[in-house]
Amino acid sequence: MKTEDLYFTADQAAAYLNVSKQTLYTYVSRKKIRTLQEAGGRQRLYWRDDIKGLAKKNQPNSKPTATDGLISETKITLQNEDRLYYRGISVETLAMSSTIEEVATLLWEVDEKDLFTDEFPQIPDNFSKINSYLRELSTISRAAILLPLIEAANPHSYDMTRRGYARTGVDVIRSYTTVLVGANEFSNEPIHEHITKALNAPPEYANILRSLMVFAADHGIDPVTYAVRASANAGVTPYEVVLAGQAVHRGRRMYTSRVDTISRFIEEIMSTSDPSSHILSRYRAGEDIPGFTQKNARADSRAAPFLQVLEESIAGDGEFMKLMSVLILTHEITGSKPEFLLLLAFVSRKIGLKDPLGVATIGRLVGMIAHAMEQYFTHDLYQPHPAYTGNLPRTRE
Repeated sequence: MKTEDLYFTADQAAAYLNVSKQTLYTYVSRKKIRTLQEAGGRQRLYWRDDIKGLAKKNQPNSKPTATDGLISETKITLQNEDRLYYRGISVETLAMSSTIEEVATLLWEVDEKDLFTDEFPQIPDNFSKINSYLRELSTISRAAILLPLIEAANPHSYDMTRRGYARTGVDVIRSYTTVLVGANEFSNEPIHEHITKALNAPPEYANILRSLMVFAADHGIDPVTYAVRASANAGVTPYEVVLAGQAVHRGRRMYTSRVDTISRFIEEIMSTSDPSSHILSRYRAGEDIPGFTQKNARADSRAAPFLQVLEESIAGDGEFMKLMSVLILTHEITGSKPEFLLLLAFVSRKIGLKDPLGVATIGRLVGMIAHAMEQYFTHDLYQPHPAYTGNLPRTRE
């Protein structure tokens, strides 16, 4: 994306807001609009999304939005209309070659060499036996049982210094990866390579999983992030923070709650010799096609670049070609584009993973811990004081 697509000049900004340049500069001084010095130029540029948001607030009939004292600002993830940035770096750029370990050090603002070492958490007694009892449960259910056991076996889990928090974050990610692949010991291999080998997936999927986790690491403030930051606000450990986030992640109202329906849809189209007839029959019946953007909904900015990763890695795969035919036909008849969840479900099926969100969750944990660290280390304890709107007490009982 070109710089001019992200910023306005002073003249453009003032015209869009229908204000004078002096008023524009006042907005900047009050930190309502962010600016950037033009590279190699003398003029300043003004962040387009800030200006659009301010224009909406200034409309006569616009309703004021309440400011949440728990999350009033963040320096982690910027989400504009069609792109994500982690600490100012495009996620698409990071997904080209960065590992999730490198993204973790970026989001946590720590040195990778100090954290991702050969030092592993202590494995609790009877871990393998308990793990074997839990094999029929979902990944999130097994993690809810096994992660507290790992935490209790490692006293440094309660080190709440910044470095200690990040160190425990590494333990959490490696522990969850171990739970995901059903192993009984930890690995110091890059996580995408460890998962690929543990699941006996084709080697080309290592790069796909690497990219997938980077795209999944964070996407701004949502109910999961809120739960994570509320937990961190109270001062709980990274283990407890991610379990709180995971509990919300699978909530019925969440975007990810549709992943099981999408996974079944993937199975349907992969098991038929003519997926186009399957799509057309749904369309004629007026049914939504799972895994595609609904009418007037904003497309997930991660889907298109991740689809490109798949095309570069497995273009000749028969099932991927079948998926592509579905994407093309659905777009032709409905105008809809594939969601990131649809691609997650497809990749999970290809590597033989029952949990369609499993690999993405590893990446998501990195973002959760980043938000937890920002909340815990840069904010004092926030205690909400909502206005009471119930019945007033009687003067006499």
